[in-house]
Amino acid sequence: MNGDREPDRVTKEDVISMAHYFDVVKIVVGHTVVSSFKKLTEGMVLAIDIIQLYTKNNKAVQALLIVGNKEYKVNDRGGKQECI
Repeated sequence: MNGDREPDRVTKEDVISMAHYFDVVKIVVGHTVVSSFKKLTEGMVLAIDIIQLYTKNNKAVQALLIVGNKEYKVNDRGGKQECI
């Protein structure tokens, strides 16, 4: 971000280029606050910076688990849900 200017948006082509450069099929990003895990750019980007409100409203803390080609949302209470 430059001053008051809006940040440049990353295009699908940018994501594909980065994925090829790093030889990966998915990119996981933090510092993109979301209420739940979110797939962006046709599932190539996973935004995982979830606001953890465990102490405020007793919700389970969430984390990302990747097994093979599948992503799961897991929590500290043993819950596991595939991210679609």
